[in-house]
Amino acid sequence: MGQAVAKQSGDLLPQADPAVVEVGIYLSDIPSITFKEKKFQVDFKVFFRWEDGAINPAETFEIVNGHIDNKEVVVTKKVGSMNYALVRVEATIHRNFDMSRYPMDAQAIKIQIEDRSGRLVYQEDKANSDTNPKISVPGWVLGKAETYASTTKYKTTYGDPTRASGADSVVPRLTMAVAMQRAGNAFLVKNFSLMILAAYCAFAAFLVRADHIDARLAFSLSAVFIASGTQGVLAASLPDGEGLTLGDVFYQTTVLFIVFSVVGSVRTFRDFLSGDEARAITHSTRYAIALSLLYPATLLLISRLL
Repeated sequence: MGQAVAKQSGDLLPQADPAVVEVGIYLSDIPSITFKEKKFQVDFKVFFRWEDGAINPAETFEIVNGHIDNKEVVVTKKVGSMNYALVRVEATIHRNFDMSRYPMDAQAIKIQIEDRSGRLVYQEDKANSDTNPKISVPGWVLGKAETYASTTKYKTTYGDPTRASGADSVVPRLTMAVAMQRAGNAFLVKNFSLMILAAYCAFAAFLVRADHIDARLAFSLSAVFIASGTQGVLAASLPDGEGLTLGDVFYQTTVLFIVFSVVGSVRTFRDFLSGDEARAITHSTRYAIALSLLYPATLLLISRLL
């Protein structure tokens, strides 16, 4: 959306001394996260403290990269010269999640609010910004929230005739970022157990006599179908047009090892046809052991490198 920058001449914040507003966020819940549709829903409270009676930041804030589904002003009051407002917000926010390491990925959700009134700047209230410890996102563990204020530049005047042509618009922004980690290895095992089973199904073909080439190839063909089905399930959870993920690389590696098993079956079949059954048995044993050991080692190496 923009980059944090200092206030410049001709910006949307024209005052010499814009009003300072202390603002914070308390994240109450994350009802849903949909990676395929690149969006998530949040339920949070945002609170403001300010002195300038000519502004009302509780009315002029908006969600970045999303929309407010429901907004309720819970409390407004004045204590001495200080104004206070507490607003509950239910919002849907769009985010381009980085799925390159899916399904071994880590993610972050961000709630960002901005004020376009042109009359104030934000100062984060770190002491009172936090997340509800009871938030539960199935399959994920939430990290500590980080809250910070910044200013963001947009290269537009939004068509305002009172603004100089070519001027930038700078608006205050408050961001709450919450890191998320996959909860253990259950998700990985659940989604890759069948793919791993497919590979070892192909390797099991070497337990069949070398001259039964049809049976061996049937094992390999079954392995391809199993691996393809698993890949389809994984792809169904990803956004359309997503680039190559770690899951894709695992799938391609599995198919490559299945091809190796087919090559081994053909070679040992030729050994048998040449009349050297002992050699066919030896090579079958070597292929079975080598592929069974190299396959998990290769997956582990890929997961470390990518």
